[in-house]
Amino acid sequence: MRLDPDTERCLQELQQESGLDRSSLIRELIHDRWHQRQPPATVTARLGGHPAAFLTTLPAGIAELNSRDADLPGDFADLSLVVLSERLNIAAILSLDSDCDVYRRFRRQPFQRVPLQE
Repeated sequence: MRLDPDTERCLQELQQESGLDRSSLIRELIHDRWHQRQPPATVTARLGGHPAAFLTTLPAGIAELNSRDADLPGDFADLSLVVLSERLNIAAILSLDSDCDVYRRFRRQPFQRVPLQE
């Protein structure tokens, strides 16, 4: 690969600083640049995937709720909302989620949905 003189000088400086041979440095630079272009991992992905994979690391109550209401299609956000509502004793919520009406506080009390004002 042929480089212009300025780029060659920059590569030599980087090579001296890193202690890597030319090929290793170029591979590392390309790899780093490729990773910079990738979208950042979501919180869910960083924690191991779908919430079922990391429920044991979550605050007490969420894992219990997930197993207690296994018949409901609860995701991390739904379960968190239920647990926070119960712990803080707040029934009124604002949610854009269409299925939040299926969840109940303390297994019996529906949420009081706050309408989104336009």
